[in-house]
Amino acid sequence: MKFYSLLSLIVLFSISSCQNHKSQQGTKKHQKTILISANAIIELEPDMASFRVSLNSEKKKMADSRQALADKQKLLLDILNDFEIDEKDIQTGHISFRKNYSWIRNTQVFKGYISSLSTNICLRDISKLEDLYARIFEEEQMDPSGIQFSHSKMDSIGDIAYQKALENANSTVAKILEKMEESEFEILRVGNNGLGQILDSPRDYSERKLEALYENNARSNANNIQISNGSISISKNLSVEYKIK
Repeated sequence: MKFYSLLSLIVLFSISSCQNHKSQQGTKKHQKTILISANAIIELEPDMASFRVSLNSEKKKMADSRQALADKQKLLLDILNDFEIDEKDIQTGHISFRKNYSWIRNTQVFKGYISSLSTNICLRDISKLEDLYARIFEEEQMDPSGIQFSHSKMDSIGDIAYQKALENANSTVAKILEKMEESEFEILRVGNNGLGQILDSPRDYSERKLEALYENNARSNANNIQISNGSISISKNLSVEYKIK
């Protein structure tokens, strides 16, 4: 597992921020803030794969077409059983039917009924992928497609990427303040989509707030995955606003 500390550094420095408030005596309190956007990328080899298998059959009679499709589905399940694929990792869709015609001498001629079925397969042992894919491909009107790669610990790796992004942001603000001859700071806000999505006060951001952030992004992990050269790259971004004390 490789870490990439891509620091998309967006620093906004404000001497008089939007956090200004008037005191009861009418004087203004100014605070200096810095906004930093930090990114972390984790690259790792996938250990899972999923793909779809399309089954089709065409017969002159509807009953024969349905039976032929059922036979193909049974054969597919037998193949998956030979490769020790668990039933819970096999999802079968709905059967669809349509009539097939061809044009002969400007006349539409009925050829038969086509029955179709799609099955989604999750392969938790990626070492079996090549042999399983080839075995299915050997069968007529049994077409595998749409391979997607993933990792069994995707959620926890995403959490690590968020933590790494926060470390990058903290390290960067410390270096900036050193140049400014400042040393003390605290986190005001943390967000994963700019600071339009606020994680409240900095009181306990490192535990409760980041945990809420992970849960909020668990549903969108797939959108953050890019397959390249046999590896999965998981990228997470945090925007952190700091108050300079």
